Amino acid sequence: MISKQIYCKNCENFIKMPHEEVIQGHILLPIPIQLSENYDLIEKIGSGGFGIVFKAKHLLEEKLYAVKLISFDSHGFSKHQIEENFHELSHEIKNYRKMKHKYIIKYITSFKYVQENSIAIIMKLAESSISPILQFIPPEDAKRFLLQICEGIGYLHNEKKPIHRDLKPQNLLILNGEIKICDFGIAKIKVHEKTTLSRIVGTPEFMAPELLNEEDFIDAKVDL
Repeated sequence: MISKQIYCKNCENFIKMPHEEVIQGHILLPIPIQLSENYDLIEKIGSGGFGIVFKAKHLLEEKLYAVKLISFDSHGFSKHQIEENFHELSHEIKNYRKMKHKYIIKYITSFKYVQENSIAIIMKLAESSISPILQFIPPEDAKRFLLQICEGIGYLHNEKKPIHRDLKPQNLLILNGEIKICDFGIAKIKVHEKTTLSRIVGTPEFMAPELLNEEDFIDAKVDL
């Protein structure tokens, strides 16, 4: 079967080839045909964990979106592990769908592709993250952005009770001069006041000591 698009993680570019064909030294991400039929993936704009974020154009609406494609196909997961990952991620997407705040990037829709062992999350497209402009932000804008981040995180903790666990410049987007918090792929809804972790989650340079030390219990303070 031929996929309309396949993305090479090594080359950071799209190629066309059969799903079954393997190129030595290349890590390939097949783009689900159903996704390609509705969205033209233009370029990679971010990545993290098992996901790659693409700038994409809806073929019917002709509007631009951010498409995060999360695939478990090329990471050596067993069938049972893939099913567990699907279940956990689907739960987190349901919670993300309920989040509506001016400082959280807007969720549009999502799709599950069983054959490709992947999930696509469609989001509003931001202009960029604050990462490339971090050292050039004027003090007044930095203060304003910090207040916006605090307000967004406060909403998450008080209303929906998730712990993001991976707040970093790459996950803080800019849209129309305002901060938009993104990447809830590793956020976990708190069932109780504290939640148990089974693995280290996050980016070490920006992680709280509790996460780095793999402590059994964490709370919302790790996002501060």
